Amino acid sequence: MKGVKVGVYIPADIYEEILEFSSKGEKTCLSRLVQESLRAYIYVNQPLREGNAVGTINVVYNHEKKNIDSQLTDLQHEFLEIVVSTLHIHLDEKTCMLNIIVKGEGKRISEFINKLRMLKGVLLVNPTLFKIKE
Repeated sequence: MKGVKVGVYIPADIYEEILEFSSKGEKTCLSRLVQESLRAYIYVNQPLREGNAVGTINVVYNHEKKNIDSQLTDLQHEFLEIVVSTLHIHLDEKTCMLNIIVKGEGKRISEFINKLRMLKGVLLVNPTLFKIKE
């Protein structure tokens, strides 16, 4: 299969971390790293195409971003039928993590994840989901 070249914006802090990782003896090909990341993204999100799912969504965010806490709470209330529970964790002075437990229709969970990713101040959304039969 032939590849396709695309341009990707990488924030400077992430690029610096990749360079630091590479300088410690780890051989890192940026193209390969992006390919593997995209494969992992597809794998993680595949259960959301159809059926029901259960799992957790870890959300790392900048607590200092204006209104981010209320936006995250409002979003959870918008998706009340799939949000089972949440755990708030303080990582440092300005960074927090939410561990959100979800259960329900995969398409609805996917919508929730997409809306989380769109919030300014959210640094990472990492779902771990499993298909369930109901």
